[in-house]
Amino acid sequence: MSAIRKNDAGADRENRMQKLKKLKMKYFVAGELPAMTDENTLYRLSSFREASGPTLRPGGLKLTSRALELCGVSANSHTGRCVLDVGCGGGATLSLLLRMGCTVTGLDSDSGMIEEARRATGGGADIRYGKAEMLPVSDSSQDIVLCECVLSLCRDKRRVIAECSRVLRPGGYFILTDIVRENEAAGGSDTLNESVQSCLKGAVSQSVLREMMVQEGLQITHEERVDRALSELGARLILGGESLCGLSRWLGIDCAGGTLSRNVLRSLGYVLMTARKEES
Repeated sequence: MSAIRKNDAGADRENRMQKLKKLKMKYFVAGELPAMTDENTLYRLSSFREASGPTLRPGGLKLTSRALELCGVSANSHTGRCVLDVGCGGGATLSLLLRMGCTVTGLDSDSGMIEEARRATGGGADIRYGKAEMLPVSDSSQDIVLCECVLSLCRDKRRVIAECSRVLRPGGYFILTDIVRENEAAGGSDTLNESVQSCLKGAVSQSVLREMMVQEGLQITHEERVDRALSELGARLILGGESLCGLSRWLGIDCAGGTLSRNVLRSLGYVLMTARKEES
């Protein structure tokens, strides 16, 4: 009987995968896509959500508010600026922007996150499915574009930044927060776990980020290392019951890597950068 159940479970999984493939094709026609179901995706783990809070990233809304202030938007500004949140997740930043009086568009590639964001914003934001590499947004239509802890998950980072620059109005601001890996040589790519969707696998150095932004017509206006935000999130995960090995695994590091794994952890940091699109 157990063997039969096992075979049935395998068949069910295969059927679900086939349906998922069909639905993915449907997206290209109708703009719909089901939620991702990869259990190894970090932001889907309940313990990570508990530690990170609704923003699902280091620094939370405190860091977002600081970034927005650097670009002239605050709780008292009510400027009515058009703001795009690339990788809006569950809508925490969108809700903040709405409270600040902004006209808000949210973008995500996970329909589950989109539904969360729509509930969080109560219909006050325009929330769309889309990929960061091909933003479904008009040229020069946004005053501010936020890309918070998203770029490291994208394969073609230069294209993402180019797209963000494209949709910005001249004089508009690009806000980037993300994990960085400054000493890549000390880590060793053989310590990375390819089965886990992790920011670490796509992390690059701060200088590389700066160069890509400048190449896409963005003038850096502020750079700040906020490594403490990353450390604090890690500490909350461990205090919540996760082991150091488990934390490393979530980051995509093979715990068996020993010294190499520790070197990878030591090479990590977190950065806040803002840039202004050059006037035409």
